[in-house]
Amino acid sequence: MPKIVVTEESLIDVLSIIRNWQGKLTWGLLCEEVACHLSIEKVGVTRQTLSSYLEIQEAFTKRKKELRDAVCEQHKPSESEGYNLEYWKNKALALEAQVEVLLDKNEAYKQRFIKWQYNAYVHGVRISALDNAVVVDENTDVSNVVQMLEKPFSEANRREG
Repeated sequence: MPKIVVTEESLIDVLSIIRNWQGKLTWGLLCEEVACHLSIEKVGVTRQTLSSYLEIQEAFTKRKKELRDAVCEQHKPSESEGYNLEYWKNKALALEAQVEVLLDKNEAYKQRFIKWQYNAYVHGVRISALDNAVVVDENTDVSNVVQMLEKPFSEANRREG
């Protein structure tokens, strides 16, 4: 069974790597960087693996275009500025990339919610029924509920109709 390279947690890291990329961006270089960052073998990360994730494909295309279109104005800090300025520039870039990833993810969740809302309306499901479906309190293990919801329905449990 193939090893899963990109998980929910590592997806944010991969997108951050792409958004902070400086210099020439290729799938090969990205695969090497992702393998190094995730501490896995280089052969485990391929262009096909990464490009199969829509968010990664879109981020790669967008960053490649940005790098191509960018007009590089190199400013070298003076000795008095030291490395502190470079550190904070990199930190700001990383935080901006993280914000962009989270905004994109939030937008995807909003779109998904709208689909669910429409489907619930079409099938006559009321909001009160959706709100009462799962009782979440301090004794509820939310991770078990999420895992249950991520599993596909089996053929035997599907309603015809």
